[in-house]
Amino acid sequence: MKFPNLVFPGFDPVLAHLMWESILADEEDEMVEEEEEVEEGDTNGAGRKEHWQRNRIDWCNHVLKSLHEGMWHTKYRMSYPAFENLVNILRDDLRRVSANCRSGAPITAEIIVGMGIRWLAGEKYQSLVDIFDVSRTEHYKCRKDFISALLRNKTLGIKLPKCPEDWEDVRSGFARKSYLQLFHGCCGALDGFFQPMNKPTIGECNKPIGYHSGHYKSYGVNCQGACDSRLRFLFFGVVGAGTCHDSNALDTAAGLKEAIDSLCLGLYFVGDAAYNLSERLLVPFTGSQREDPDKDAFNFYLSQLRIRIEMAFGRLVNKWRILKTKLECDLTRNAEIIMCCAILHNYVINADNIGADDTMEGEESDTMEGDDSATNDFIIRNAPSGMSYLPNIPEDFEEIEGTSQTRTAIIEDITDMNLRRPDHNIQRNASAAANEPQIPDEYYHPT
Repeated sequence: MKFPNLVFPGFDPVLAHLMWESILADEEDEMVEEEEEVEEGDTNGAGRKEHWQRNRIDWCNHVLKSLHEGMWHTKYRMSYPAFENLVNILRDDLRRVSANCRSGAPITAEIIVGMGIRWLAGEKYQSLVDIFDVSRTEHYKCRKDFISALLRNKTLGIKLPKCPEDWEDVRSGFARKSYLQLFHGCCGALDGFFQPMNKPTIGECNKPIGYHSGHYKSYGVNCQGACDSRLRFLFFGVVGAGTCHDSNALDTAAGLKEAIDSLCLGLYFVGDAAYNLSERLLVPFTGSQREDPDKDAFNFYLSQLRIRIEMAFGRLVNKWRILKTKLECDLTRNAEIIMCCAILHNYVINADNIGADDTMEGEESDTMEGDDSATNDFIIRNAPSGMSYLPNIPEDFEEIEGTSQTRTAIIEDITDMNLRRPDHNIQRNASAAANEPQIPDEYYHPT
């Protein structure tokens, strides 16, 4: 089975998949043997014990109780209607044969989805087997089925915009977040994400040491994510080893780099200084360049949009708390777990109509919102590609790697309007620098 956006240095997907199936089969055989030993008891004694009759969770009563106590969202990370809709989407891939169930009570799609969600939300399997009254073997099987169903389902997949109208929806959302619509051509916020994991084996990759990040002092993988103004992922992929720099990881992100390079002139993504500046990827000024007040103001107003991807990663990790720990499965399964969390992240935002300003506990936004009107004054409908923008850069210029006329034009707008970084932000940054350790450039959550 080939899963989307899973690319590793020296990675053989066929070999890794076969290894995973073999490992899973061995685990299931071991657990079946353990259960048989428990049932058989002492072979020298009274003989085989009776099969343990399991009493499956009363799902209807469980739902009513959780809703009554106000604990449903805490347990399942989404509203009950959203959960039911997810079950219906995945039901055909999660059907079980009742006749094969020795306990007499089949494991329903609701139980499979419920166990899968609560495991990704950070609950341990020891608790889940007690709550749902299933064996360890059945828990592992349900978990595998849930992950596979999520990754196979095309309805739930993370997709980049395909048509001009979709790109325009993304652009207009960012324009509403940009103060005075300075960055009126932004079509996505881009950043990297490091996920800790156990050391991969030599059978999973040619160079396991390549997954060890000296900066984070952990083995892990580099993920690349791009989001819209509502924090929904336009792209998410596990694209490199832990030592891979974001600028190199972007080159291996299948589909994302091509989408950015194909944008019309005047449209762009925004990222941090880890990426290379171009006409279609704007990054902040660094070093002594920040001493220029206009360039410092550029960095601040750029951060209004760039912070969206950091907020998306924060919401992803806070909701799906398995990502707060080191993932302990094999390399392929770890990548699938990360992708499932990203898919569910988008699903919950869409299903429960969550906006970027529906701030979760512990989140803070350092933005100055722009005009909510976000008109389409910049769009030209008769452009050859279907969408373009009124030029704020010279018509005749040569694109040079590492430079951006678009960024220069925005700096000129900032100069003309005499915009500066707000005093409250300067004071807060000075206080943070004096009292707190330096924060890494790229997003990382501690283990």
